[in-house]
This record gives sequence, structure tokens and C-alpha cells, in this order.
Amino acid sequence: MDLIIAIDQGTTSTKAHLINQKAEIIYTARKSISLITPKDGWVEQDPDEILNSVIFCIKDVYHKALKLNCNILTIGLTNQRETTLIWHKKTGKVIYNAISWQDSRTGNELKSLTKKEQDYITEITGLVPSPYFSASKIKWLITHKLKNKNLENYALGTIDSFIIYHLTGKKTHATDTSNASRTMLFDLRKLDFDAKLLKMFHVKHCMLPQVKNSMDHYGTLCPSILGEELAISSVIGDQQAATIGHCCFNEADAKATFGTGCFIMVNTGKKIHKSEAKLLTTILYSKKNEVFYALEGSVFYAGSALNWAKDKLELYSDFAHAEKEVAQLEDNGGVYLVPALSGLGAPYWQDKARGVIIGLSHNTSKAHLLRATFEAIAYQTHDLCAALKQEGFGLDSLNIDGGIASNNWFNQFLCEILAKEVYKPYNLELTSMGAAYLAGLQTGFFTSFAELRKLHKIEQKYTHNKISEKTRKKYISSWKTAISFAIKA
Repeated sequence: MDLIIAIDQGTTSTKAHLINQKAEIIYTARKSISLITPKDGWVEQDPDEILNSVIFCIKDVYHKALKLNCNILTIGLTNQRETTLIWHKKTGKVIYNAISWQDSRTGNELKSLTKKEQDYITEITGLVPSPYFSASKIKWLITHKLKNKNLENYALGTIDSFIIYHLTGKKTHATDTSNASRTMLFDLRKLDFDAKLLKMFHVKHCMLPQVKNSMDHYGTLCPSILGEELAISSVIGDQQAATIGHCCFNEADAKATFGTGCFIMVNTGKKIHKSEAKLLTTILYSKKNEVFYALEGSVFYAGSALNWAKDKLELYSDFAHAEKEVAQLEDNGGVYLVPALSGLGAPYWQDKARGVIIGLSHNTSKAHLLRATFEAIAYQTHDLCAALKQEGFGLDSLNIDGGIASNNWFNQFLCEILAKEVYKPYNLELTSMGAAYLAGLQTGFFTSFAELRKLHKIEQKYTHNKISEKTRKKYISSWKTAISFAIKA
């Protein structure tokens, strides 16, 4: 039996899956990775820890496939986006930690850009100028860590580029269009890095990766890893991968992923849709001679807010316990929490905003604070859906995935706040599935989008009927009040 290895390199863990032609995951390897927070607003990761976690997971699933007498046809890779690093071309050694997509250290510098420069960035890249994206992180690394160095000796990239570089034995320095479109340096129309933006952020072209299609050949694994030169046949950013995993192949198809952050993405087909509501225009994926675009709303803290509630506030011990705790409450007790731990993403884009809690009283319990954390994720999703409606994409329903989507209480509350039907698929690992689908289509393992749609299964449909419209509006209004305090914090 032929299988595909799908690698999902995320913010808090790396996973690798063995996937068969029925689009079923038959085995998973997982390795947790850590965050480094040296200062307020600074979020970094150890590149060696990331790379080692990828190799560990590849070896684990590969040896499992051997035990099952299965053949690995190819590899698909999906990754956390925007996280940026620079390494020496010959040695492969990084000059500094990877600067995470969550990092906001360069916020003040971006605010110093002129209105003309900010508008140019948005016009060319489709992005809102923000420290969230790679460009200002690259400039910070070059300015602070490569002063008086010959930049031609160094390579830069997002996590996918770094992983591919090392998996192929330093033979391939490449990225795909979806990841390139998140650098804030990439021209969505010309499909190349923009010379004016490279100059603005002090980037030399010789440092950049080659931009390839999402469905493409990225080289083969170095024989020292497995003893076998497996091909890498797809690379795609994680949120784009989840969109493909949901089979959102048609224009106006949408999904929401609840992982470290919350990300809503809507397929806009081959059209570049300019946002008037501070959403992001980005590349969904590309294949030979075809590029597909999307609108995206990005929220920084979803699962990471729940991790913070567990690790820092000690509000719960495990996820199953958390669902039980919030489900037993009649209401939220008037408590609202904004998890702006290092700023707010779409549609606010306030990197200096900070977390707030309002509505505390003598009756407030740990369970109320925990519920407020869950509710915040739903309210932020509502904000994104409202922005999409402004753009002409009023969603009738929403497909969801990610770890938080395993919580039925949250899914029902989300459904009530959105006043839309919510669909949870049988398989929640849709980020990995998206990478596998593209690798499979590239190699003939899968034959068509139509085949993939037939394989996609919905486990549960949620309908809104438990909260009155009056209560729903009250909740949303109170959330808006909390947001205003967070922005002023």
C-alpha cells in the first residue's frame, strides 16, 4: 500500500502523519516545541529544536510504514507562516533564533513608515503593515545580527525554507507562493519579490529563496536521514493548507482553523480581492500556470490563550476538564477577557494592545475566567466574519478545524455567537491533509478535487437555537467594550 507523509510544522509542535488513498490518517508522530519570550512582545523559537522535531517525526512515521509493509510515495510539508530566520549558506547554522509570527518587537519601526510607504506595501503585497509578517523581522536580524557581514554568504527564509534546505542536504533553498505572500516583500501580481520593498527593508536579493508553486518538486530527502531519497512534492503555509484540507476549492468557500491562533480564510479564486476592512489578501496556493487567492482574517491568540490560562493562571489541568468546567456555568457571569498578550490582529491590527479582563465581581470563579477565555475566541471569530461580510462574503455557514474544535461546548457557543451553522469534520487534522492533498495531486496519488470532496466527511453540524438574539447582542456589545479597553491599555 502506498502512503504519503504529511509534515505539519506548527508553533507549539511538529506532527507527521501517514495518509492513505482514502484520505485517512493511519499513524501520527508528534513532538512538542517551545517558545522563548526574552522580553515583552518578543517571541522566538530555537531553529535546531524545530528542525530536530521534524526529523524525529519523519523517522518515526517512516519506520512505522516499514513495519506495516507500506511504501512512502512522497512528502508534503505545511508550516507555521511568517516566522523568520537567517542562516549561513555553507554551514547551515542560524545567526539567531527564529523570530516568531507572534513577535511584535518591530512595531514602532513600522509605525515610522510614511502613509505613502504603508499604502505601497498594501497595494503590492495585499497585507496590512505589521510586525506579524516577515519583512521587519528580516530587517531587525540584518541590522542587529549581520552588521558589517557579507550578506551574500547568508540565506533567509520562513520555516519551510529552512526545513527544506536542511532536509535536502543544503541543495534546495526554496519557498512556495503561499509562504512568500506572507513575507510583506512579495508582489501578488508579478509573483516575485518587489525590488522597492527589498530596499525598504534592507534585503539583498541573493539571500532570498527561489519561489516555486505549492504543487512542485522541492528536491529529495538527504540519504543520511532515512537512507532513501523521498521526494518533497508540496509546500504550503498552514492556514492555506487547512483551507485545502476542508476542500474549499470553489470561490467563496470558507474555513476557520482554531490552533495557536484563529484564522478564517475565504477562497477568492483567481481574483485578487482588495480588502476595505483590514483583512489580508494572500495567495491560497499555486500549481503550474495557475494561482489562486484568498482573503484572510488572522487572530493571534486562540489555543495559545488557553495554554496561557492553563500554564500561567492555572485555570484548568486538561482540555476535557476545561470543557466540563465551562459547560456547568449558566452564563459568563458578566466576565469578558481579551487575550491581546502581544497585540491584536485582524480586524484591529493594534500591536500595542494588551490583554484585559472586565466584569469581575465577588461571584467570579476560575470557571468564569476560563469560560471568558473560550468566549473570546468565538467573539474574535465573529469580528472576522463581520469584516468578511463588509467585503461581500457574508457566510451562511463555517467549516472549522483545529484542536479547539474538539470541544463541543465551544463549537456550540461559536455557532450561537455567529448565528450560523458550523460544521466539524470527522478529521480535525486538516492542515496536514491539505499538504497531503497537494502532494498527492502532484504525484497522481489523488486524481482530482472531485475525488477529494467525496473523501471529506462531516462529523457534526451545529445549529443556533440555545441563546436568544437579545443575549447574543448583549454579549457582543460587552465584548466590544472590552476590546476598547485593550486597545487603550
